[in-house]
Amino acid sequence: MALSFFQMKKELSKGFQGVIAIGGDDAGQVEQLKAMIRDQVVTGPMGDLNHDRLSAKEKGPHDVLTIAQTLPMMAPQRLIEVSDAEQWGGKDTGTEAKALDDFLEFCKTPPQDAVILLIFNKMDMRRKWLKALGKVVLLGQFKSPKEGDMPEVIFALAEEFELKVQDEAVDALTLSVGADTLMMRRAIEKLHLACESGVVTVADVSIYVASTRIEDAFALGRAVLNGERHPALSSLFRLKENKEVPLRLLGMLAWQLRQVSQARALLDTGCHSGEIGKRLRLFGYRLQPVMRAAQRMPLRHHNRRLTLLAELDQSLKSTRGDPWLHLEKTIMRLCPE
Repeated sequence: MALSFFQMKKELSKGFQGVIAIGGDDAGQVEQLKAMIRDQVVTGPMGDLNHDRLSAKEKGPHDVLTIAQTLPMMAPQRLIEVSDAEQWGGKDTGTEAKALDDFLEFCKTPPQDAVILLIFNKMDMRRKWLKALGKVVLLGQFKSPKEGDMPEVIFALAEEFELKVQDEAVDALTLSVGADTLMMRRAIEKLHLACESGVVTVADVSIYVASTRIEDAFALGRAVLNGERHPALSSLFRLKENKEVPLRLLGMLAWQLRQVSQARALLDTGCHSGEIGKRLRLFGYRLQPVMRAAQRMPLRHHNRRLTLLAELDQSLKSTRGDPWLHLEKTIMRLCPE
């Protein structure tokens, strides 16, 4: 079974030996694991002499096994790094198939003084070779996360850096950074250095990570979600005073109202709150406000609100008028009194 990035890190924290296979479309996580393995295995004054860099385009399984028999020089282990590992396993018969069988047999009882790192640019777990490999080695497949996966990523990174991230700060980070694990790691690293208390707030995200006043942006979002005109316009005024970008605020509002509309549609099909939370990946503090807003009005009302935002998007991109005036008019239509 393929492990996720954080599952892989947990397993590797127990020690490095044998054969490790990593790959997937999240290049940032692949690079982090490569660096982690290199730092732990390639040590001592003879480090470079104990680090072999090969490509499966040029070397076959038997070549790698031969190198693995070479004792490390003045170090407990040597690292054999094989890139383009997806090049192996193209044939199920003949010499290549025999070489793969020998490699898989080696993986069952590898020597303790060698670590073989197989790096796949692409991982198709339907391939016979990869299925067999996954049964005898640590195999990690790192898929690019979706927006709904980011809270889990943020909490895992925060635990790694011994930080506690407040609920709204999780949403603030997701909105500010997006579904990019490498950039999120850099953001958490920055917060680790900046937040001496070990607790990350929305204000911290605004100061050290975001390019917008997240507190006021969230206040605007909450007010619009609940149809509260005065609080919404007050937040909008503060955002304007801080010279924020209307299009960025539009994106945040669309993100929130889209979740409400999706929740209302699921309610109309008979789904209960817990099931809606799972489908939309909304849990705890994120689920209840969305459910309250969804239950307040029928689906056509929520879809109409999204239409108003689509019209605002077109106005902001196509007219020369004051963008704040367009945004204010839309807020008043979203929050009628």
